[in-house]
Amino acid sequence: MWEEGLVKSHFYNRFHIILTVEDRKTLPFEEQMLLIFFELVLALVIDLNNMWIEEKPLDLRSYPPIFSKFETKVQRSLKQDDCCYLMATRIV
Repeated sequence: MWEEGLVKSHFYNRFHIILTVEDRKTLPFEEQMLLIFFELVLALVIDLNNMWIEEKPLDLRSYPPIFSKFETKVQRSLKQDDCCYLMATRIV
């Protein structure tokens, strides 16, 4: 997704949100970008974990179809111009 450029809209939209937070205005640009990147990775890991739990897999052989479903969902979300991919508000 990174190499395909799908996360560009997320970074653009999230960067503008971070700039509105007073404490983060003093961070160098590179640190702001790393913060956005790590927030995205964390959100993806938590959402994948939530989907895994919701799907109630029998064993690890269920991983490929669940991950494929998750990847499709994330890609659809990231293709939106107003995308700001944040973790789900609740952890299962």
